[in-house]
Amino acid sequence: AGTLAGHVIVEDRAVIGGLAGVHQFVKIGYMAIIGGSSKAVKDIPPFIMVDGHPAKAYGLNVVGMERADLPKEERLLLKRAFKIIFRSKLATKNAIESLKKDIPPSPAIVKIINFLEASDRGICKWGIEAFLKPLILRALSPKDLEILRRSDRSVPDNWAANRRLIDWRFAQNDSLLHYSFPTKL
Repeated sequence: AGTLAGHVIVEDRAVIGGLAGVHQFVKIGYMAIIGGSSKAVKDIPPFIMVDGHPAKAYGLNVVGMERADLPKEERLLLKRAFKIIFRSKLATKNAIESLKKDIPPSPAIVKIINFLEASDRGICKWGIEAFLKPLILRALSPKDLEILRRSDRSVPDNWAANRRLIDWRFAQNDSLLHYSFPTKL
């Protein structure tokens, strides 16, 4: 079970993972998911999956949307909205304006816009490392993992320390992942 501080609002179909902590006055949006052992200190918009300490957004709740029989057109609109809110690097106020201007209104989009406008604490931000962590650790060679183990005894448990050793950059299309290690440890 998760721990909810006082005055937390949890909307319908939201999922809170085990041992997750939710700060007081946080709002958890419709069909949002908080990963286990996460710490939510900002509002979690509808349809979003968050994880980490503090919780950061790393994707849409695609499985939940499919199970709820959300039409494919609506899911595509939500995908576009996710990119505007989290990946465009716009301030939340500007992202709301962009959503209103660039995306046709639908029940889900209106729900997200209303949630963002009502947010007092601000929303969680894009956390690419939550998504990349398993990909990077799977992509590392045994030699690279050994370098990490010698430099920090808690691989892969202590991601914050290991992240310092990995330098990733995205290409224009956000699909290429590059990492490099320091030559001397």
